[in-house]
Amino acid sequence: MVARDVQRRHDKTSRSTTRGRRAGRSRAPAPAPKPSLPTYTGPYDPLAPDRYWGDFRTHADAQAFFIAAGGPTSDRHRLDADHDGIACEALR
Repeated sequence: MVARDVQRRHDKTSRSTTRGRRAGRSRAPAPAPKPSLPTYTGPYDPLAPDRYWGDFRTHADAQAFFIAAGGPTSDRHRLDADHDGIACEALR
């Protein structure tokens, strides 16, 4: 009898926690946060005319510009010569 009482309590508790949701289904997991990308705040417009690696003072500036201009999927300024996702490697 003691085991049945424990089971009944468990059944009542589990039913009350699924109230408002379909029993047996859990909520979808929250989406993973996207990694933050460097933000380009430099003097050049990423959508404007072509830029050369010599236009940038630091590799970080060049990489941020590269990402803002479309990154590895759209290297319109040809800043990533070897297509490895890293712009202006001469500045490193």
